[in-house]
Amino acid sequence: MHDAGCDEALWYNAARTGVILGVTGANALIQPLAARLQTPVIKEVLRSCDLSEQEAAEVAEKFKKAYPPWEENSFPGMLGNLVAGRIANRFDLGATNCTVDAACASSLAAIKMSVGCIFLTCVTLGRYLINRLKFGVSVFCGLTGRYRW
Repeated sequence: MHDAGCDEALWYNAARTGVILGVTGANALIQPLAARLQTPVIKEVLRSCDLSEQEAAEVAEKFKKAYPPWEENSFPGMLGNLVAGRIANRFDLGATNCTVDAACASSLAAIKMSVGCIFLTCVTLGRYLINRLKFGVSVFCGLTGRYRW
């Protein structure tokens, strides 16, 4: 925020600045982390195929190691909202932090939610950024200039 000059801007207030991100569908780590949880099932299947307890445990361990481990840094890849929360935490932002999932329209939904927060005075946004936002949304608003939120 310092590099962007926000800390010197009169309009900037970290307590009223938020993070709203558009995401789409399942995050990258959901399937691998869920598959890893199947290790006990794999072990039981191997035991039912007449493998010894030790052999079944060894194969199950190899299966488990083929997937990423469950750890603190696994969750942003599984739960998108953690990304917004970590950004807000890192920059000490105090307003709304969340993700919006609207399939292919997630970015537009995030913009709509952000604009809604501005009009509801949930967050602060300077005139310069509002003008930039209007300039950016003109592309998807069409030639009529009518905003349909």
